[in-house]
Amino acid sequence: MGDLSIAGSQIADLDPFGDNWQDEPCFLSHEDIAQYVDADDRDDDVRPDSGGVMRLSEAYPEAFWTYFDRFIKFWPRKAFHVKHAYEKGFVEKKRKGSWQSLPLFDSLAVEMAERHLNAPIWSGWKGGDYPHDPIWLALHNPTLTTVDLIDLDAKQYRIGYYREAGSDKGRLMPVIHLPLDHFKLLKRVYDAFPGRIWCISSETLGVHGWKKHDRLQPSVLLYQNNKARLAGISLPSIEAHPMPGRCLRRPFGDGYRTITSNGVIEDWIEQVEYFESDGRTPPFNRICNELVKAMYRQWQSWDRYGDVNRKMRVRSIIEMHRYELKDVADWLKAGCPLEPVPVVPVHEVAHQTLTVCREVLAGTLDELPDVQPDPIMRMCRAILSVTFGEKTDEDIAPILEEASAELAGMVPSSSRRNGPLPRSGSKRPDLASMRDGQWAFELLRLARGGLEQADSVGTVVHEMAKWLWWIELYSLPEAQRLEEVTRLLTAYVLKRHNGCVSRLLNGQEKDVIAQVTRCVKKAADVSMPSSLEGFAQTREKWLNGGYSHPVRIVPALTGHEDVSLSPSRPFTVMCIKFDDPLPESVQASIHAAAGRNRIMDFATWLINWLYSKQGKAHISRKALTALQGYKNPTQIAKYIGILGRAGVIIQGSSYKVGRNGKRYRLTDTVMEALKEARRS
Repeated sequence: MGDLSIAGSQIADLDPFGDNWQDEPCFLSHEDIAQYVDADDRDDDVRPDSGGVMRLSEAYPEAFWTYFDRFIKFWPRKAFHVKHAYEKGFVEKKRKGSWQSLPLFDSLAVEMAERHLNAPIWSGWKGGDYPHDPIWLALHNPTLTTVDLIDLDAKQYRIGYYREAGSDKGRLMPVIHLPLDHFKLLKRVYDAFPGRIWCISSETLGVHGWKKHDRLQPSVLLYQNNKARLAGISLPSIEAHPMPGRCLRRPFGDGYRTITSNGVIEDWIEQVEYFESDGRTPPFNRICNELVKAMYRQWQSWDRYGDVNRKMRVRSIIEMHRYELKDVADWLKAGCPLEPVPVVPVHEVAHQTLTVCREVLAGTLDELPDVQPDPIMRMCRAILSVTFGEKTDEDIAPILEEASAELAGMVPSSSRRNGPLPRSGSKRPDLASMRDGQWAFELLRLARGGLEQADSVGTVVHEMAKWLWWIELYSLPEAQRLEEVTRLLTAYVLKRHNGCVSRLLNGQEKDVIAQVTRCVKKAADVSMPSSLEGFAQTREKWLNGGYSHPVRIVPALTGHEDVSLSPSRPFTVMCIKFDDPLPESVQASIHAAAGRNRIMDFATWLINWLYSKQGKAHISRKALTALQGYKNPTQIAKYIGILGRAGVIIQGSSYKVGRNGKRYRLTDTVMEALKEARRS
């Protein structure tokens, strides 16, 4: 393929992964390639089915090595991530028995590429009990690249899961509904990025728009240009890759489909051939038709096999969304009309985005200047907060939604608010982090006074919905509870937004009500055992008089609260206080290892804090030096070492870009002792 086969190239001096380990080009010897045992018995025109002994790199060398050169060989390989299931995220592969990153070395890179492209054949070649389940191998951001893509996600439209083939051991497969607005958004992207190869990325029905370049390009420049163009059409929250600090699944393999003018290509070999030698852009109607067909097939499977959550009435939910099929069909027949959107000059957007990205990357999120950012800057900061591990995609979704709506309206900031201004910026906008004994008190304060921060409606409503659903209104039947929580929070946002929801000021009331409904449903959809146990403990203590000042936010939301009976100062709501004495067995272990060191105050705070985080968390140096006035890093390191020798905590990974600090975990023995003490 010549130079065009170089998809990503890493310059060591600019390597974002940091250390001195050098990526070497991958040159395979004959010993690295497994030979097919019964080659003479195989018809050359017949491809081996799953369970065959010939590996892909030997069976289809031209297609495989073309793919390897394009998407494996020249990309960063000091660390790599894989994804095993739709309901899970990407995980970094570690060296066996340690927290060190496993590099994607030469022979492993070949195997992982084979498994990514066709897991059953890879499993058959490996023999033994290797899993047939597919994996997705992720791409990391290179310094130079010959490809880039626009990633249009659709995971936010998931309505359920079903088991593949109806088997109890089958994979969990997502069910997606795509509203008309999603196709309109896709049309804007399609028109703004012509000449691309369009693919369906997986069963979540995301869309990838690939572009090939005839020479190596700086990835950061491609990223900035694409993000600027997206911001110019009022869609700055859509992802563009390669993206600094974020990985992306490599193309082809399980669930990946390339859309052509004649239909869809699912075979990875044909997709490679089309990508390299053809690459024509399909008509927009063809992309929409294939997405609708894929969505409808999911609905049929969901109806046939049922949802994994047996409480869901599948057919009634499908009927709720069936109108979307007609809406999309009518829109396509009408010629895909779009409402005009104000166009932001590309050079202005690029300058703003580049400035704030440099600002954030130069320091930490807490050290940014105290200014009121525009929507583009808020989006950039939110996305980078995910990159740095400060938040998750779900955390920033309300910020992106609010800022996108603000951009779509393009109302000058000076005239955007005609009501009371938000309170001082000294309040913490990340309300999801206010859990250290202040969760319910913060919710009560907000229920009384209303919203205080721009872009906070999603976070506040989600937190209030969790309290109402799992604590205060838990006794109501689910259907009645859903109706009541939605009614209370809808009225709250409409009456007490305090000018913090720009969409309400722009007449987009329906969008805000829809967001409230989504937040309530999300709050009710909790399946993690640790979360359910925490809610149950708090609910039991709340109902049985375990709190001296039990919080009730329903009276505050409805305006019928007797404020004279309410506490005048913050109080502890959750079950954990960080100065609670440790169990005697834990104290004995610490004393035995500490000797003359006065460590107990430090240990008590740290262990209780970790317990409040389900026993494990990443803690920064800055946070550790703030514990009870401990300012000496050497002293803290000494105390941490004592706790490790005492068998109380286990230290994990070291400090890395994208993490808040070193990982600490309480041992199982300590966790059991703390749980028993809490129950007592």
